[in-house]
Amino acid sequence: MQRLASRRVSLTLILMLLCICVIGALVPQKSTLEPESYAAWVAAGGVHDLWLKLGFTRIFSTWYFLAVMILFFASTLAATIIRARGLLRREKPEPSAAAMVGEPFSTTVSGVPLEKLKLRVSGFSWHEGLCADGRYLAGTRFGIARWSVVSLHLSLLLLILGVLASHATYFRGYMKLGVGQSEQLDESGFFQQDRGMFAPALPQGLKITLLSFDNRYREAGYLPDIAADFLLEGAAGGPLRTRLLRSGMVSYGGLDLYLSVRRGFGVILHTVRRDGGRASGYVNFNFPEGGKTPRVQAEIPGSNAQVDVEFLSRNRRYDDLAGIAAPAIRMRFMRNGGVVAERLLRPGEGTVVEGISYTFGKIDYWCDIAATRDPGIYLIYAGFAAAALTLVLFAFFPTAEIRLLGAGGTDSVHVAVRCERFRSVAERILEQITEERT
Repeated sequence: MQRLASRRVSLTLILMLLCICVIGALVPQKSTLEPESYAAWVAAGGVHDLWLKLGFTRIFSTWYFLAVMILFFASTLAATIIRARGLLRREKPEPSAAAMVGEPFSTTVSGVPLEKLKLRVSGFSWHEGLCADGRYLAGTRFGIARWSVVSLHLSLLLLILGVLASHATYFRGYMKLGVGQSEQLDESGFFQQDRGMFAPALPQGLKITLLSFDNRYREAGYLPDIAADFLLEGAAGGPLRTRLLRSGMVSYGGLDLYLSVRRGFGVILHTVRRDGGRASGYVNFNFPEGGKTPRVQAEIPGSNAQVDVEFLSRNRRYDDLAGIAAPAIRMRFMRNGGVVAERLLRPGEGTVVEGISYTFGKIDYWCDIAATRDPGIYLIYAGFAAAALTLVLFAFFPTAEIRLLGAGGTDSVHVAVRCERFRSVAERILEQITEERT
């Protein structure tokens, strides 16, 4: 246990954790990137393929991160046990005049009895006894603060447990919804998921419906933001209707739901395949920046061609659908790098390409919903709270000890003050005891 709790082992594990954190900061993480950004990063290839094979894009869910964290937990636990055992077995040596004179904060006071010296300081708990050199009084203030080191170790244990629990049981997923659309809040409802190796299944029967979406929502003192109204159903507490801003979050059925920063509008495109199968879905566009034309690669059911869809507006307004002038979409069908066909469609118009018909439906807003579930986060919060409490205990309530020894046969009193890590506190207490009073 001594070797596991040694400083060398602790520093080695801390260095390994720092290296993992540096990798996590330099390599894009799947759990933090938005789906399009992560897909674009993966598609770039090159050295990114190596990072994918090594698991660096999910570095905090890899076996080597978990192994280091488990070893760090074991090392911290061993250090905590050793510290606690040392405090419990702490022996208080019997005071002696020779030992007290050699301490940094000690002196001798003449003509003042022990009881009067004791009254010059407050907040101490006292006990008296007899030793070889005479009668003594020993006082302690904030004795519990000496356990602050153990408390700091315990807070670190909570943090490590929280990190392990979080990365083993967390869930994060993204869902795309258009106005009026509904989706199930289970594994089938999210188009991108990231989860811990021991994450339980999502609750069944939960449903979300996007009632309205407003990209021009404003609050006093804030820049234009987004807002969306949702209807949540299926939880034991009954249905819930709520409005979410980009910075807001709502908990429902064990999931935390919030708006992703990505938002935009979509065109409903109806298709009829050669075999008569019908389908309709959104072709989604992000709100463009700098007056650029919205453009997206679309997947068309039943077509093996790559379809590039460009949204056109005469006045280049996209954040207010009612104000878009002459909306249209330009569809380019490409195969093997060459353009097979190009079509321009306006709302309500249709066309046929390679035996598949396409009809431009209505334009509507869409937004992304992100869902998270992280039960281990509460252990992390508890660890931070315990660490903050420990720092307050350490900084504002230092343990101070006073020993007063009356030398037998004289009127002299030996005084010694001890306050670990806070010399100024010991100096101040010694001044209070030894100052002459009339």
